[in-house]
Amino acid sequence: MYRALTSSVPLRKLDLIVFYMKYKEEAFTAVIVGSWNHSIFSKEWVSKYLLDGENVDVNISTQNDGKTQTIIIGESIISSTQDLSIQSKENKFRVTAKKFDDIILQKVDDIIIKLTEYLPHTPVKAFGFNIGFSTIANDKLLKWFACPDDNKYFETNGFSLIKEKILRLFKHREYEFNVGIEKIDDKCDIGLNFHFEIDSLVSLKTLLNEKHFKDFKSESLVILNSLFNLTIDENGTVE
Repeated sequence: MYRALTSSVPLRKLDLIVFYMKYKEEAFTAVIVGSWNHSIFSKEWVSKYLLDGENVDVNISTQNDGKTQTIIIGESIISSTQDLSIQSKENKFRVTAKKFDDIILQKVDDIIIKLTEYLPHTPVKAFGFNIGFSTIANDKLLKWFACPDDNKYFETNGFSLIKEKILRLFKHREYEFNVGIEKIDDKCDIGLNFHFEIDSLVSLKTLLNEKHFKDFKSESLVILNSLFNLTIDENGTVE
């Protein structure tokens, strides 16, 4: 259990007030945007080529294409193990970590690299790591939501605020960095996205030989600690 979610008493460490956050379930993902042939990702293919023969549970859903009322089979294929899930849907190939230790995040990297080796000619245009956390809003977080009118216009006209959401986009030398924060009452969900423009799966393989999911997790922890005095609970588990 995360004390930041159950108590207003912060941890005092090195003369700084540190607030706890937790990893957000289903929010650690690696996503490739491209033109995918979804029929490739059968249970057998995913198990043999991406998971080294590991048994997988597969959920294949049917979907109406919205134009001809034809049922499309294979537009959403989800393969799942106890550690991660793999989804091929529309223009995205997504691998989601169910656990947050570095071993599982390395496994996500390995799956993406295998994909680049087996399907190198698939047209792609973007790749990203997504990382999510949940916490209780502190003063530094609340400053990001400060508005000059303090919502007075809406309050005086019968509106009540139920949710606030802010998105900031930053440009790094090699990638775009998105910070999204959603606040409902005193609870905040924080989503970080490291976005890379790519022109081929071959270039993505080169990228992943130098940059790893676990490194971006570590960088995320440093960023959130620096910005908001947030630190992950020592157990790092999900409620």
